[in-house]
Amino acid sequence: MLTQHSNYVPPKRRSVKLLTSTMALATVTAAPMAAQASPSLDNIVRTKYAVKFDRALFTSEDGLQQVYTTLVRKAEKACKTGTSVDDEGTHLSKAECVSDLLDQFVENADVTVLTAYHSEQGKAGG
Repeated sequence: MLTQHSNYVPPKRRSVKLLTSTMALATVTAAPMAAQASPSLDNIVRTKYAVKFDRALFTSEDGLQQVYTTLVRKAEKACKTGTSVDDEGTHLSKAECVSDLLDQFVENADVTVLTAYHSEQGKAGG
């Protein structure tokens, strides 16, 4: 009988943060919604978006910028489709949608340097 021995070496542990944010999207119907101030609550679908990042990236300026760029791109992609609305059902422009979702990502990440960087980006105009 052949016995095989193996030593399992676990992969290097990394602190990876998974953050999710929820964005309300109004489903668009064939009928124009211009006459409606806000979409019917029956037509609102909440969508969760998740972003994964390595906390070790926050130890350098390049890493911080990399994470922030990823968050911006994820927000832009999420806001491309459908009609976005806020919690009250008011329509949001694409720019307002991106800004709101990015704010949620940063808040949910709960990383001090990312929050400070996001604040500075807002003051600098993006």
